[in-house]
Amino acid sequence: GHGAFSKSRTVCNVTGWVLHSALLVPYYSFKYSHSQHHKGTNSMTRDKVFIPLTKSQHGLQNKLSTPAWITETIFEESPVYHLFMVVLQSLFGWPMYLIYNSSGPKHAEGASHFNPNSVLFKPENFWQIVISDVGLLLTASAIVYYSFVYSAATVMYYYGVPYLTANFLIVSITFLQHTDAAVPHYNDDAWNF
Repeated sequence: GHGAFSKSRTVCNVTGWVLHSALLVPYYSFKYSHSQHHKGTNSMTRDKVFIPLTKSQHGLQNKLSTPAWITETIFEESPVYHLFMVVLQSLFGWPMYLIYNSSGPKHAEGASHFNPNSVLFKPENFWQIVISDVGLLLTASAIVYYSFVYSAATVMYYYGVPYLTANFLIVSITFLQHTDAAVPHYNDDAWNF
C-alpha cells in the first residue's frame, strides 16, 4: 500500500494483493484507509484509527484532573495491561476494525472494509474493493479445501499458527506506537501538517 516495493505501481499492487490476501487482509481497502490515516495521523478529527476519548467524552470536561480509575492510568503503563490489550487487539480488534471500523471516527462507525460502497472509499474505488474481497474469498476457499484434504489441525499448524503470530506482531507494534501516553494528539486549532 505504501508503493515502496517497486518502482512499478502494477508490481506493487499485484504483490500487495497476493500477500495481503494470503494474510486475510483486503489489500485495496486497507491501502485506501491506511493512506487516509497517514494523511491525518494524530489528528483528533482527521485520523482514521486510534482516536483517544476526550475528557468531555468521559464526562470530565470541567475537572482539573482525571481520576485514575476512569482513565485506567493505574494499570495502563504496566506490561501486563499492554500484553492483555495486544492479545485482545490481535484476536478481536483487528477483525472488528476491518468488519465494523471499530476504532475509526464516529462518521464512519460501522463502515466495513469489505463493502465497496462504504463511506471509507470513493466511488471510483468500487472495483478495487471487489478485487480485494475476491482475494479473501480465494484464500478462505484454499483454507477450507486444504482443511478437508489434509485436516483442520494440519492447516492450523502450517497456516493458522503463523498467521496468528504474524498478526500478533503487526498489531502489537501498531498498537504500541499509536497509543503510548507520550504520543500527542491534536485538535483542529493545533493541527498544521
